[in-house]
Amino acid sequence: MSRSSAHLLAIDTIYHEPAVEDFARGREILERFPEARRIEVASHWKIPELHGNAGSVEDWVRIKRSTLVLGVKKGLTSRPNGRSAHFIAPSSSNGCAMACAYCYVPRRKGYANPITLFVNTEAIGRAITRHAAAQGPLPAPDQIDDRYWVYDIGENGDLSVDALACDSVR
Repeated sequence: MSRSSAHLLAIDTIYHEPAVEDFARGREILERFPEARRIEVASHWKIPELHGNAGSVEDWVRIKRSTLVLGVKKGLTSRPNGRSAHFIAPSSSNGCAMACAYCYVPRRKGYANPITLFVNTEAIGRAITRHAAAQGPLPAPDQIDDRYWVYDIGENGDLSVDALACDSVR
C-alpha cells in the first residue's frame, strides 16, 4: 500500500462473518491486514458497537478509515435503474472512507458506516452474468448505451477505496 493510500485507509479492526475464511478473497483480505484485531460477528449488518451506536458519531471518520467489515453477500439480484445504468448489480461493497453530508448510508446503518467488503465476488459476478444473459440483446439504443446493457456495480460503495483493501474491483 502506498504512503498516500495508507493515510486514507489504516485498518486496525476487522469485523467478519464466520464464513469469510471459506473464500479466497476473504483469506486474501485478512492476510493483507495481519495486525488488525479480528472480531467474529454473526452478520455484517448486526454489529451493535458500530450500527446504531450514537456514541460513534464523534469518531465517524476514524471508524470509516480504520474499521473493515467482511461478509458474504446474500442478496444477488439486480434491479432496474434506468438513469445512468439499466440495472443496479448486487454490490461487492458498502460504505466508504469519506464523510459526505448528503450520504444516505448513515440513515440506514446508524452512526458509523465502515467499509464492508463482500468476499463472494465470484458469485456476484456469476449473478450479473446470468442476469445479463436473461435480458438478451439490448432491443434498441437508448440514453444509457447504444449496444449493451449497463450495470452499476458500485452504487453502495467507493470502488477506489475498495481497491486499496483488495483486488475485487479488478
